[in-house]
Amino acid sequence: MKQNILKSLFSMATIMTLCVILFSCQKDEITVSTSYYPEVDVDKHYLDFKAGEDTKTVKVSSQEDWAYTMDEDWLHVSRDGNGNKLTIQVDANRTKETRECLLTVFALNDFKKKAEVKVSQQTSLVTVSCSDTELNFSANEGAYNILSVMSNGDWQVRSTPDWLRASLSGGNGSKSISFTTLSANKTSADRTGKVIIGTIDEEVQISVKQYGGVMSNCQVTPNHITILSNGIAFDMDYSRASNVAHYYRGYMEASRAGIMTNPEIISTLQREFQRHLPSDDEVADFSDLKPNTKYIIYTLAYDMEGKRGDLLSTEVKTCKEEVNEPCGWISDLECNGSYWEWSITKSATCYSYWMITTENRDIALASDVLQAWWLEDAIRRNKSTEYFNGGDWRQVRCGNMIAVWTRGKTSNGTWAGKITWKGCEVSSSATTRAQGIESASSHAMIKQLASIDHSGCKLTPDQYQLFNIK
Repeated sequence: MKQNILKSLFSMATIMTLCVILFSCQKDEITVSTSYYPEVDVDKHYLDFKAGEDTKTVKVSSQEDWAYTMDEDWLHVSRDGNGNKLTIQVDANRTKETRECLLTVFALNDFKKKAEVKVSQQTSLVTVSCSDTELNFSANEGAYNILSVMSNGDWQVRSTPDWLRASLSGGNGSKSISFTTLSANKTSADRTGKVIIGTIDEEVQISVKQYGGVMSNCQVTPNHITILSNGIAFDMDYSRASNVAHYYRGYMEASRAGIMTNPEIISTLQREFQRHLPSDDEVADFSDLKPNTKYIIYTLAYDMEGKRGDLLSTEVKTCKEEVNEPCGWISDLECNGSYWEWSITKSATCYSYWMITTENRDIALASDVLQAWWLEDAIRRNKSTEYFNGGDWRQVRCGNMIAVWTRGKTSNGTWAGKITWKGCEVSSSATTRAQGIESASSHAMIKQLASIDHSGCKLTPDQYQLFNIK
């Protein structure tokens, strides 16, 4: 019996020795390794908290000592002594976004042994956002655009420009709103504004723009404006008139214009005033106005297709009608052989005066305010001189008619509200002195006072030579 047992043991030892030798011979081909890693696990891998303060628990299973880590100060974690339970507490979320944090539980002897818990918390704010930050609209009435609104609660359209209508006043969650223009933009400038959409906690602003609907570079404006107590005159600025085919210019008392709409003003311009061309390059002349009264000058231009530019307005006020105007009075204007002769007497309020003459009949017979514009234009062109003393004047006679104009200034440089005029005419056969016609009834006929757009030409340099005082 003992011998059998010994034989068996010997046989087993022999077999094991052979196995060791066999495996040793094959160690370059087969490697056997065994190791046991105790697991670390949790019963919840995801925790989702609402916006307010809240608490949840997580159970940890591990065969060895463990610890935990997290990286957000709004998340508070505690362990029940040396037990296997973690208590997770969150603060109220007052940020705009849902927030997240990763809680990691790991073995103390091997950081590779770990389990993770993803923690998220909803926001307590009612947020809102939109698909676009800017909406653009064409110039016509009824142009529309669509905006998508995204929110986690109730929202309202708090503000829109008065030229824009929203299809919804508010909503809940995500919705689309269409915006429509209520009127056409009939100016050359774009009109802009803001749409404001908000919740109880925040709001967003969307820039809106409606493009201009009239032609650019289709404008004519008053340039040099001369103002008397009874009239206004001005030439035109065509620097932005590259697209102008024709235009209207006119005036209204400010009190009348103030109760009219732009379409009514445009209709009045077209009905009561003439159409003009930029090639005319004229001086507009409006007479018989009230003294010390506000007027509005309007200009409106059109292109070849009938599209218009801006309705432009310029406010002016006529001068007061003074009893003693600061003028240089003209007297004794007559023809004496080959000369015209006259005298100038300054009024008590006249500090200085300007004077021009002409032998051109068409110029001489123009209205007061047009003559005043030509005088001021002569000053701009250095064709007239400022005089401080009265006296007797003489000019060589080249024609059969002469007109003399003066306009005075006060000591502070204020123009007089009137222009002083005197004319004298002789027949071609006359050889004696001619009488002045300033006080004759013919003066009313030759002074062409116009209340509606009586235009005068601009004078050429040759015509300005007539203003040289001899």
